[in-house]
Amino acid sequence: MVDLHGSPQEILASASFYLFFLFLAMRSLFEKRRDRLMYALIIFTSQFLTTLLFPQMKGYSGWLVFTILIGLVVGVPHPPSEIEQPLNGPRKILGWFALLVFILCLTPDPIELIFSTAQP
Repeated sequence: MVDLHGSPQEILASASFYLFFLFLAMRSLFEKRRDRLMYALIIFTSQFLTTLLFPQMKGYSGWLVFTILIGLVVGVPHPPSEIEQPLNGPRKILGWFALLVFILCLTPDPIELIFSTAQP
């Protein structure tokens, strides 16, 4: 994300780099450049506005490197499966539970809200 406490040149440089990264990340989701750019701008704008509205919200600053490493090691494309049939109810619940466990256990640094406590 973009640090809003730097100089205007630093903010512009980091915003440009982050927008370019989002544009590249959307490459596998959308074929048209217009769609990739639109969704990259939507994600960037929503994160930027969240940072402006909630300045006390902090997150992991190294997530971009972590994401690139996972993308290089694991890879983005998935091979087609041999059995193409919809999942039943219990398997869907198990899948959502597995995703929840993955997010809770393997987050590099959880998002936290930091509130200042004024001492009287």
